[in-house]
Amino acid sequence: MGSHPSKSRTHKALGPLSFTATTTHTRHVRASTSSSLPSRTVSNASPSPPIPLRVNPSSPPETVDAPPSAKIPIPTDGETMSQAPTTPAKPPVRAMAPPPAPLPESDELDVSSHQGISDEECSRATTPVSDYSSRPNSGNPNRFCFMNEDMQQEWSRRQPRHAVHALNPENIHCLVVDDEYITITVVARHLRNCRYKVTTARDGSEAVRLLEENPNMFQLVLTDINMPVMSGYELLRRIRRNSQLSEIPVVMMSATEDLDVVYRCTKDGADDYLLKPIRTEVIKNLWQNVWRRRKENIYAALLHKEKKKRDSLQKQLVVLEEEIDLLKNQVSEAIDTPINVISNTIRELISDHQLTDGVKQALAQVLQSLGTSDLYQPAFLRVTEGGYIDETTQEYLLSVIADKSGMFIRNDVEQFPEDQGGVDTEQLSQFDFDLWIHNDRELLPFFVHMFQHFNLLKMFNVPMDVFQNFMLQVRQSYHQNPYHNFRHAFDVTQFIFSLLTTANAASMLSFLDIFALLLAAVCHDLEHPGLNNNFQIATESDLAIQFNDKSVLENFHCFTAFKLISKPEFNVLCGLSPADRKEARCIMVNSILATDMARHMEIVTKFSAISKTYNREKKQDRQLLCEVLLKTADISNPVRPFTLARYWSDLLQEEFFNQGNEEQKWGLPISPHMDRNNEAQARMSVNFIDYLVFPLLESLYVRLPKIAPCVEQCKMNRDSWAFMLGEEGGGGSGGGGTEVEVGPSSETKLEQ
Repeated sequence: MGSHPSKSRTHKALGPLSFTATTTHTRHVRASTSSSLPSRTVSNASPSPPIPLRVNPSSPPETVDAPPSAKIPIPTDGETMSQAPTTPAKPPVRAMAPPPAPLPESDELDVSSHQGISDEECSRATTPVSDYSSRPNSGNPNRFCFMNEDMQQEWSRRQPRHAVHALNPENIHCLVVDDEYITITVVARHLRNCRYKVTTARDGSEAVRLLEENPNMFQLVLTDINMPVMSGYELLRRIRRNSQLSEIPVVMMSATEDLDVVYRCTKDGADDYLLKPIRTEVIKNLWQNVWRRRKENIYAALLHKEKKKRDSLQKQLVVLEEEIDLLKNQVSEAIDTPINVISNTIRELISDHQLTDGVKQALAQVLQSLGTSDLYQPAFLRVTEGGYIDETTQEYLLSVIADKSGMFIRNDVEQFPEDQGGVDTEQLSQFDFDLWIHNDRELLPFFVHMFQHFNLLKMFNVPMDVFQNFMLQVRQSYHQNPYHNFRHAFDVTQFIFSLLTTANAASMLSFLDIFALLLAAVCHDLEHPGLNNNFQIATESDLAIQFNDKSVLENFHCFTAFKLISKPEFNVLCGLSPADRKEARCIMVNSILATDMARHMEIVTKFSAISKTYNREKKQDRQLLCEVLLKTADISNPVRPFTLARYWSDLLQEEFFNQGNEEQKWGLPISPHMDRNNEAQARMSVNFIDYLVFPLLESLYVRLPKIAPCVEQCKMNRDSWAFMLGEEGGGGSGGGGTEVEVGPSSETKLEQ
C-alpha cells in the first residue's frame, strides 16, 4: 500500500448533531491537528552558524544569519518569512547545512507566549487508575469495561513511565534522535518551548548508549526513521527487546506519508508517528496523546485476554453439559418406570390426528403435571400437617420422600423458570439492554413480559402453559452456533420491543401485527445451521433443493416455526379465529423472509417510498413496516454500546471463520471475510454500517424520530471501528460514505 491522494467522505447521520467523517492526509498521522499558531521566538545564548530555513518546499532554501543577540523565528506551517520579523531576505542561494555542532545544555528560550496545559486538562490526564475502574459504565459509551483486580495489576505493570501522574511536560525527559542538524535543533526547541526536558543524539547507536547507561532517565523517545548508522526501525527493535527499556514510549518521525511506513512503525511497537516538519501544536499534546493510546491498547489487550478466558470456560461448560446429558440418557434407558410408560402413552395419543384440539391440549396438561418431581408430595403434606408429627420428624420424612421421588420419577418436561421479580419494563425497553448478564434460562421470563406488556396472551386467548412450552421448545430448537443461536433470537426480539415502546412504533400497528411481529422475531432463525444461503446453494444442500435456491434459510425458518406451532402443546395461535390466524401467518412469513440480506435494498427502497405517506389503515403499509422493523432488529448490533457491538461482531466473525473452514473442506473458494488467515473485521464493520445499517436507519427515522440515540451510538461505533483501521476522523470506509442529519423538522437526506 502506498500513499494516495486525499479523499473526503461525508456521512450524514440521524442525530441532533451532524455526522461528518473526513479522511485526509494530515501533518500528524492518526492524531488531530489544530490551526497554525503564531511563530515562537527563540533567543540563542551563543552565536550559531547560518541556518538554511526551507520556508516553502517548492522554493530553494534561504540562508539567514543569526547574530549572537538575534531572535530566530521558527516558522510554522502556512507561514512565510514575510510574516516573521526578520532581516530582508538575501537572494535565494543554494546553501549546505553546516557541520553538526553539539547543542547547548540549555537554551535561553522566550516562553512568555507559551500556552501550557490547563490545570483542568492536567487533572483529567492525572486521573488515577482506580478512579477509572470504579466509575459507573452508564452515560459513557466509550468505556470499555470495568477492571477487576487482575486487570488493574496488568494495567499498572504496562503503563508508560509517569503515566499514572501524566503530569505536565516538565516531568517528561525526551530523547530526540536524528542525524539532521536542522531537524534536531527545531524539534528540541519546540519541545523545550513546551517545557519538556530534552537530550539529543545524532544517531541510533548513540541513543542506545544513552538509554542503556541511564535506563530510568528518559520517559519518551522521538526518533527519525532514516538514519545512516542505525535506522529508527532498528533503534525501536532494540528498545522493545531490552527488558529495562521495553515500556518506554517511542514516537517515529519521517517526511513520508506512505501508509506502509506508518503501518510498519505501529506493527514494530511505535506509539505514534509524526510527519515532518514538526510543528509546535503537535508537540504540545504529544505526551497526552501517547498516554491515551497506551491506555486504549492496554484495554484492548486485557479485553482479548478476558475473551480467551471466557471462551475457554464456555467450552468447558459445553463439555460438562454434554456429559450431564449423557448420564441422564443412560439413567433414563436403565430405568423404565410406570410413570414413563404413562407419559409415552399420552404422547402417542397426542399425535393421533383423530382427537380434537381440546382433548390434545388437556392431554398435554396432564403430561406436564406428570413431569413434576413432587407428584406425590402434596398428598403426603396433608397427612403430616395433621398435627400428630413433630416438626423435626416432619422435615425428615419430607426430605426422604423428596429423595425417593427424585430417584424414580424423571422430569420429562423441562420446567419454565419462575419470574423472580427482576423484570423491569423500563430497562427491558432500552436500546442499550445488556443480555449478557443473564443466562439462557433467565431470559425466558423476559419473553413472557414482552408479550404481557401489550396484554397479547389474554387478548388472543393463548394459555400460559402453551406459551411457556412453546418458548422452551424454541430455545431447544436453536443450535449452539457462535452467533445464530437463542441469544441472538432474544436480542432481536428485545430490540423489536424497544422499537415498539421507546420509539413508539406500536402506535403505527394493530395488536395482531404486534403479536405476529414478536413471534416472527422469536422464530426468525430457528434451527439455523451456522452456514449461510450461499453455502447451501453452492453445496446443493437438501435445504437448497427443497426451497429452490430462493431465500433458503429464511424459508426453512418459517417452515420450522409453523411445524412447531402445528403441535397442540406448542400452538400459540390456537386462540385466533381462522381469519386472524391466516393474517398472523402472513405477517410472520413475510417478515422472516424479509431478513434475507439479498432483498435488503429492495425492501429499504419500498419503505422509503411510503415512509412520508404511511397510512396505518392500509394493511400493506403495516406489513411493510413489520418487515422493516424485523430487518432493523436483525442487524441492530452496530447500534448497541460498543462493548456489546464488538462482542457480537467477534461472535459473527467466528461463525464466518467456521464457514470458511467448511468451504475449504468442500474445495470451494473462501467467501469474503471468512478466511481465518485474512481477518478484516474492522473493515467489514465499517462497510456494513455505511452500506446497510445507515440507509435503513435513515428510512426508518422518517417515521420513528425517537431512534436518534441509536443513530448517535452507531456513529460512535463506526468511528471506533475506523480508528482500529488506523484512520483519521472515522473516514476511509473503502467506498463511499453516508451522512445522516437529524433535525427537528424530521427531514432526512442521503448522499453517496
